[in-house]
Amino acid sequence: MKKNLTIWVMLALSITGFVDSVYLALKTLFGSPITCSAFSGGCDIVAQSKYSDFLGVPISMLGVLFYAAIIIVITYYLQRRTIKSLEWIVYGLLFGGLFSLYLLALQAFVIEAWCLYCIVADAIGIANALLAIRLLRMK
Repeated sequence: MKKNLTIWVMLALSITGFVDSVYLALKTLFGSPITCSAFSGGCDIVAQSKYSDFLGVPISMLGVLFYAAIIIVITYYLQRRTIKSLEWIVYGLLFGGLFSLYLLALQAFVIEAWCLYCIVADAIGIANALLAIRLLRMK
């Protein structure tokens, strides 16, 4: 029962991360400013930094692809209950959590600006990684 609840929470968090990443990706692709009253312009500073893309691909688009892949694998797991799909979820979310920590560190120590939407996506990545660790302990 606890394993099932953990998986469903991961799915809900991943859907939220997907929506957040889609918003950021659309703003980036259309060149629209990212309004964020919480950090007075920090979102645009982060979005315009040289760290906002990887090999020419916006980080927000990578977030969209990452969360979409996780949602697909979780949905597959919920239908088939295979060990392999569970492993993909755990390893994917652990990678996502580490990458989220890296992105938060960039905002804090390199860019020195904060983006609320980025923090939400990163917090979801870290929370999902912690849930993945919980899943590993349930085996």
